[in-house]
Amino acid sequence: MVVTGNQGSIPEREPEKRLPHPRKAAGMQITHSRPGEAVTKNSDTGLFRDPKIA
Repeated sequence: MVVTGNQGSIPEREPEKRLPHPRKAAGMQITHSRPGEAVTKNSDTGLFRDPKIA
């Protein structure tokens, strides 16, 4: 196992930047494309958050 400053920095920064990018892009695209879908997504999130479903 060779953990160098460069090796540890490259793989750690790749997934970190990829996670926030697609999340923000997807949310922005859905809201801009169909404002109605954004409301439906909010409702789904509420249902999933409910303790009854969990």
